[in-house]
Formats: sequence, C-alpha cells, structure tokens
Amino acid sequence: MDILDDCLQTPPCSFNGTCVDLLVGSVCSCLAGYFNNGSRDCIDINECSSNSHQCHRFRDCINTIGNYTCNDCYEGWKNNGTYDCIDINECETQTHYCTQLCINGTFPAGSFTCSCREGFILADKINCKAVENRVLMISLIAAFTILAVLIIIAVPLLKIYVPRYRLYQDFKLLPYEIVQPWRDYVFSRLGWQSDGELKTRVIIPDSVEWESMLNLFTKYLDGTGLKPTKATLLLNIRLVTNFVSRRELLTRRKMENVNQSFYTEKWNKDAELKTWVQSEFKKKIELFSWNEGAELPIIPVVHGTNRTPAWKIAKTGFMPTSTTDKLFYGQGIYFTSSAKYALPYYAIKNEPALLICYLLPGNIYPVTENHLETMGKAMKSFYNSSYVLTNRNGTCCDEIKENDFYDEIVIEQEAQIAPVYLLEFDKEDYELKEQFDEFNKGISNIRTESLFMNNQLIDD
Repeated sequence: MDILDDCLQTPPCSFNGTCVDLLVGSVCSCLAGYFNNGSRDCIDINECSSNSHQCHRFRDCINTIGNYTCNDCYEGWKNNGTYDCIDINECETQTHYCTQLCINGTFPAGSFTCSCREGFILADKINCKAVENRVLMISLIAAFTILAVLIIIAVPLLKIYVPRYRLYQDFKLLPYEIVQPWRDYVFSRLGWQSDGELKTRVIIPDSVEWESMLNLFTKYLDGTGLKPTKATLLLNIRLVTNFVSRRELLTRRKMENVNQSFYTEKWNKDAELKTWVQSEFKKKIELFSWNEGAELPIIPVVHGTNRTPAWKIAKTGFMPTSTTDKLFYGQGIYFTSSAKYALPYYAIKNEPALLICYLLPGNIYPVTENHLETMGKAMKSFYNSSYVLTNRNGTCCDEIKENDFYDEIVIEQEAQIAPVYLLEFDKEDYELKEQFDEFNKGISNIRTESLFMNNQLIDD
C-alpha cells in the first residue's frame, strides 16, 4: 500500500515555514525568528518586546522581520561588537571639561564628575575656586571635633562589642547544640548578671530553657527522679575560650598524628577488658549528634559538691581542686555521666549542688587496673584523660558487663572542661535522701575513705 505524503494533501505553510510530513498528518516547521501560531502560519518573534534579545541595557533593541538589531549605544558609551557597550572614559580621552580633577564612572552611569585639589572647592560643575583660610580652618576644627566625639562614643562600645565578637568567633568553633544556651548573651544579654569573667542567668522553672536543661539532665545524665530547686546558666568567658583553644590544639595533634596511640586498640595487659571500656566510651559519644564527623568528641558530665565551692569553680575554674585531687584513679579532675552515681559527693552536703559541664576527653586511657595501682598516680603519658567503668561501689569493673555499671572520667587540665549549668537541691528532699541511701549502701570502705578525703578538700 502506498504511503501518502500529507504535505501534498494539506494547505501549504507560509513562506517562513517548511512542511514536515508525519506518520499521521503534517506540521509546519518555522525558520529561526518565527513561531508557529498553531495553524499553517509562521509569525515573526518580537525579540525586543519579549526581552529575548542580547542588546546592552544602554543600547535600544530594534525588531526586524525574523530577527532584530541593536541601535547605537547611549551618550557616554560606545559600541562593542554587535550587542555590547563599553563606558567611554572621558578622563583618559580628555573629552571632559573639568579644570582640575576628573572622576570617571560616577552617577549617572557612563558619565563623569569634576573634583578639586586640596584647598579648592567646586564653584560650579566644572570649575574650582580657592577655599579661604578661615573657612578651611573652621572646616578642619569641625572635622577634628566630630572625630573626637566619635572616638569618645566608640571606645566604650568597643569594650563591649569586641569581647562579644571574639566570643561569637569562639562559639562558631563549637557545635551549635552546645553553644545554643549561651548565644543569647552575645546578642541580647537580657536577664544576665556579670561577675568578672563569669556571666550567669537564673533559669525560670517550666520555661523552654528549663525543659531543655531537664532533658539533658534526665535523658543523658541519669538525673531521672532528682528534682533541682534552682538552676543557673553559667558562661565563664575565660573557661570557654580556653576550652575552644584546647580543642583546636588537640585536634591538630590528632590530625598530625603526633600521638601514635590516639584511640589505640593494642594493649599489652587486660586487652579484652580495655577494648570493652573503649567501646563503651565510643557508645557514649555516639549518643550526641554533634559528635558525628567530629575529630574530637565533646560529652556532657556532672561534678557534685557543695553550693559554695560550686560557685567558686564556676567563677575561677577547677584548677585549685585538680592540684590536690589524688583519688582512686589518679591525679586530676573527676567527673561522671551519672548524677545518681555522683550522689555521695553532693547529697550529704548542707547545700547540695551539681555542676553540669561539657568535657573534652581527648585521647582517653581505658582504666582496668586495681585502684592500688592507680591511686594518687599521675596520668599515663600521651593521654589527656582516664576513663573507667565502675561498679556501684566505686570499684573498677573487672569483667565485661551488659549493664549495672557506671563511669568516671578524670582529666588532666581544666581547659578540657566548660561548666554550663549549676543545679541546686534541697538537702531535706525525700527523693534525694532515698536515692542517696540506695547508692550509699554499696560503697566500699576504702572508697568511702577516699570520698571523705576528697569532700574535705573541696569543702575547704
């Protein structure tokens, strides 16, 4: 069967189009610069009105049949090829009328303005005239007066905003979730109190800020059932700055592989037990999304004590206690991730207090040795902290366990810690007493003696 050419059977296309035969029917294909109006006609495209032309903004578009052209550039500009314009530099071409100085490219675009040398001012748009000495002197005096006033205003503002800016730069180096409670100090300072480097703000119960603190306390720090009567947000600028600097230093060391034992899994003694301790530490840091992809993790911890030393620590740091704290697992500053495990350190105080801090573990040493081998000893070389999994009685776990264990972490420098909350409790609170009694039952005699010595040192 013969296939019919539909182009022979249908009306012809307009002179700007070509008929294209299809399996069923035919269409008109238009030349460049035309479009098919849906019938057999090809209509001219007005590139100028449709803004599909390439003419420079200082060059008018002129539509033609099937195409367009660009008119000459406006005054002050010259043609550059078919479409573009370039500015005429009247100053270089000496086509200006200025008597002294010419400035090209000022408003309006494509134009120029005239200016004068020192000691002269414009008499009109192109001519200059000398400034009288008296007028010049008055102008100079006015200028210096304005400058002095600006300096007087600026100095106090700089004292306020430069430290804020530096603190904001430090915040940018920490995960957002960690600095979020502090950010309001940089931007508003509403409700904040200042005591030197320490900035504080009492958290209103049942507020969003209170709920955020409680979530951290109960979900990640084993604080369920413990009810603080007061919570204060802490921001010690010096401690936070030192914390950021320490993290940057340890990150560089890790990346440069200065310490070949960083997160090592090769042990000469208690290899299986140490590997378990290290794996539990890794599980701990994985609880917090901000540690994902981080070179060095940051974890929240608690430190129990009395209200007075807690405020002293918040203001001056942990250094005074770290020089004398030589307990079960060696010299350093002690923390735990369990508020209940820390009960013996604060629940029996006259004014129980608990510091919630962010801690930078760095390179951890997994402790599995008997306390007689570690008590009062300096931290292992090349390590920044000691991490130990303990039984409820405070002794080191000597076997791998699925649950019912706690942790202690000992750091070597106060720059590895940044206090963020200070929680206060009622000593007579029934639940506090009940939970303390439950934990106190299991504490070993030797651990009790060490605990008593440490409490005496802190209270002093």
